[in-house]
Amino acid sequence: MIMQIFSSQRDKVLDAVILFSWVILPPIFLLIFHGGFFVSSMLYLVLPSIYFSIKKPDIILKALIVALVAMPPMIIFDYLAFLNKAWAVPTIFSFRLFQFIPFEDFFFTFWAVYVVIVASHYFFPNLKLGTKNKIVVAKSGTILFLLFAVFILLYLFKPGIFIVPYYYLLLVLTAFIIPTLILFTRFKLYRKPLFWITAYSICLMLPYEITANMLGFWTFPSAQYIGRINLLGQSFPIEEFLAWMIFFPSATLAFTKWVADRVNYE
Repeated sequence: MIMQIFSSQRDKVLDAVILFSWVILPPIFLLIFHGGFFVSSMLYLVLPSIYFSIKKPDIILKALIVALVAMPPMIIFDYLAFLNKAWAVPTIFSFRLFQFIPFEDFFFTFWAVYVVIVASHYFFPNLKLGTKNKIVVAKSGTILFLLFAVFILLYLFKPGIFIVPYYYLLLVLTAFIIPTLILFTRFKLYRKPLFWITAYSICLMLPYEITANMLGFWTFPSAQYIGRINLLGQSFPIEEFLAWMIFFPSATLAFTKWVADRVNYE
């Protein structure tokens, strides 16, 4: 019993160190060594993913599947963002999907979804994904496949339909805020975890955003934003703050819940 208590306390200390280091060390490393977007994804997403996967191995397969299922809507959202100049991302690779999307975006989004799932379910084990230990991709996969098929047809035959005024604001409302509100209002079990997850996300992603702006990981060429935040000499849209610093983790958990087979709703 004493050994178990000691081990538990040691794990909590290590977790605290990891969380603190996750906020502090990557910006310092990137600014000193001028790391790029791809390197930043390794530091911010892949390394923590490995750590939390080791701590929570039973969630690995489910998190991988959900992250893969998230790729089709990510392609659509990203394509429209580039087309409407909501953001622009340089790439170190020689190819882009659908004229615009760099490999770095796929890499970032996949691991961002994955790490949110494994870390959230490690720190809040009551947020169980399912009782059958499997993911049902039949319904969700079919819906996303049909959505992607419609996107392909429109991309080939009527691409002008994708020009959307204030696209970033529309994206934030539909893909981030609405799923979060549904999760928060329908499932009380998520309310307290969402508060802590969001608070930490701001602490983590705000320094990342400032560092990314300093190093030119991405830019915001559109004039159609609801406003801009100016901080430490850097400027980025309010939509960017809402999407990636506040609502992304909760929207990811809402998407995970939609994909998952059976979830405890208590």
